[in-house]
Amino acid sequence: MPLNAVRRFRITGAVVLTVCLLALAGCVSPGSSREIKVGYAASSPIATILAAQQRQVWQGHGLDVSLENVNDVGLSTSLLSGNQVQFAHSAPTTVFAAVSQGAPVTILAGLGFGQGDHQGGYLAAPASSGIAKLADLRGKKVALTGIGTSYDFYLRAKLAGIGLTVGKDVQFVPVPYPQMVGALATKQVDAAVLLAVDYAKLRAKEPVNVLATTADLANAPIEYTSCIVARTDWLVDHRQQAVDFLAGLLDAEKWLQQDISQNQGQQARALLQPILKYDPPTMDAFYTYRLSDIGQEPSLANLLGMPRDFIQPAIGALRAGGGLKGPVNVTYENTVDLSYLREAYQKAGLTWNDSAKFH
Repeated sequence: MPLNAVRRFRITGAVVLTVCLLALAGCVSPGSSREIKVGYAASSPIATILAAQQRQVWQGHGLDVSLENVNDVGLSTSLLSGNQVQFAHSAPTTVFAAVSQGAPVTILAGLGFGQGDHQGGYLAAPASSGIAKLADLRGKKVALTGIGTSYDFYLRAKLAGIGLTVGKDVQFVPVPYPQMVGALATKQVDAAVLLAVDYAKLRAKEPVNVLATTADLANAPIEYTSCIVARTDWLVDHRQQAVDFLAGLLDAEKWLQQDISQNQGQQARALLQPILKYDPPTMDAFYTYRLSDIGQEPSLANLLGMPRDFIQPAIGALRAGGGLKGPVNVTYENTVDLSYLREAYQKAGLTWNDSAKFH
């Protein structure tokens, strides 16, 4: 299945089954080559991955890494399952759904850490709508990127918990992220699950009420919007490549930390803006919500870790919303393996913090 023939789709329902069939189809694994391809979901930009690529840090670890840019994490994960890439930039919930269907994929690291007021996304409504809490969504339309996505399942469970039924009391409307602010402005929808940068754009125009952060929707104290995933069978014979790849990400993260703490992220902004092509206000929002907290993780969670404190609540929220229908019981143990990251810490000269708040 050539890359240019792969169509955009989401990892849910029948699509997850397709992923699993690809994964189990007996594709030949690459050998011990140091050439690494990464499925990268450009619609959910991750500064660490982009910085690692632009600064060529992987070359210092003996790897020749290229990014296969795709539109979403579902497609990135399907390329991994089909053995067309060695690593995928995915989302935890996408991996949960794939694992539930038997796909042999493993989360190696977490990306897109969110905490407090700085989250990956927000369920929000213009203050003028009068919608201030979840219960106010009765009789309203809510924009989501798609039916069957993680936030569909998360929000469905949240609403059920307060006695609201999707399709009866609340209508979900599929709207691509770039069109959500416009859909709110034209009153096609009453509320929306917005990416942080779009939330910032909306706030710049008018007062906004936040009904829930995306961490709230996952019932978790912190959030990881993205993760690095590899095929479990590929990892058996390519442990060193995995460790070297993660060490490169750690190097990029350390550079971002230093630039943010010492230079207010000026070098990072200059590096990322030509790739993201954000106008100055959007770049400011991206910095505020997705970059400025880089460096604060060590007191809360290990750098690039994937804490059980996030994974277990998120699995529960997804299951409650009907998002894990496969035969495999999804757990932290059969989804996450941080042993590669721990080895990468040693190579990168970092110390794993066993006393971090979130584990």
